[in-house]
Amino acid sequence: MSQFIPRNSPTQVRSQLTIERIEAAALTAINRFGRDRFSTSHVAELAGVSIGSVYRYFPDRVALLWKVSPVPANVVEAIGLINGALDSLDAPSDRTSDTLRETLLMCRALLESQDSFAEAGSQH
Repeated sequence: MSQFIPRNSPTQVRSQLTIERIEAAALTAINRFGRDRFSTSHVAELAGVSIGSVYRYFPDRVALLWKVSPVPANVVEAIGLINGALDSLDAPSDRTSDTLRETLLMCRALLESQDSFAEAGSQH
């Protein structure tokens, strides 16, 4: 995903206010649960709207993240994939598993350092 494209554009002030509540709730959820652990359910609950309202404007959590975060969605998505791959690895039992685990950890560290760099740059 190279950029966020909304599912629906609000035409009424009430709809725009709902989107603003959803975006504020997304930031709260990201801060509370982390970029790779927050969910659209968290966002809906924090915004005080139904999950359907979230999906009316945002197709998924990555779209929400893209909209409210200065970090490129592909970096966030890559970190999520790496975390999933690490979780799926059994306890290292051979050299291949050890090498794969070390490689994934290095990739995640690199992506997270880019994430931190992007956040620091957006605060100036």
